[in-house]
Amino acid sequence: MVALVIERVGRQFRLWDEDGGELLVGYARSRLYRAAGGLYPGDRVDVERLGQHDVVIVRYHPRKNLVDPPGVANVDRVLIVMSWRLPDFDEVHLHRIRVRALTQGIESVAVINKVDLVTEPERSELAQIFEAYRTGGIPLYPISVLQGEGLEDLWTVLRGGIITLAGPSGVGKSSLLNRLIPGANRPTSEVQLRSGRGRHTTTSTCLIAAGPATWIADTPGFQRVVLDASIAPKVVERAFPAIRRLAAACRFDDCRHIREPGCAVREAVETGELLSRWYRFYRILIHEIETGPVV
Repeated sequence: MVALVIERVGRQFRLWDEDGGELLVGYARSRLYRAAGGLYPGDRVDVERLGQHDVVIVRYHPRKNLVDPPGVANVDRVLIVMSWRLPDFDEVHLHRIRVRALTQGIESVAVINKVDLVTEPERSELAQIFEAYRTGGIPLYPISVLQGEGLEDLWTVLRGGIITLAGPSGVGKSSLLNRLIPGANRPTSEVQLRSGRGRHTTTSTCLIAAGPATWIADTPGFQRVVLDASIAPKVVERAFPAIRRLAAACRFDDCRHIREPGCAVREAVETGELLSRWYRFYRILIHEIETGPVV
């Protein structure tokens, strides 16, 4: 019988029988657990029954990826949650998460929450941001969890597979989860007004059923996502579709688009064909992987 690991609780695992559609509780033998390097929500395993709902895990399936931390396996999409304010929109951090997801072969979708806090003078700026992302081929959606704005459009791109949420504390990840999955009842907290930062409200990772063959992982908040020399510049290039398209015309296949002669990307920035916004973020991220994490 094949089951999906939903959550680890102490030495036990909560699992979902994918054929029978029932919740199971089981454990893994120590030797198997060590051989697997641990078992995580999102792992698929073979189990044998010990009782009506009790099982033992006898085999683990190879996983296509593992996002650790926070500890979720076989992730299909990362939903990156940022906020317009409280905390303020951190566009560089958004792209750090996107690059990290790409290293695992995971596509990402991003939202800006709390658009209900946008002031009238800021509306033009926000509209320009969304237009830049639309034309740049980077999925970004405006939402207000408080008012329920934009959630239907977001839900249409989330259905199917295992989705994990990422983003700074206080942006509304657990509140969004409660909106997307009525009855999830994940704990939430207010942002600290003095610092503009949130407090972690999720302490362990678990998968929550969100529809047919759809699971959303509620995970502890990401305080920090770092880039380092283990990431190839080509991964950063892939994070920006507009840059990747232009890179095919560079003189050198391994062009980093920094100082190399015959660089089609830099030429496109100078002529205005490429938005300087994308090249600026690309340069920032390349600098980080070459010089070490930002502290």
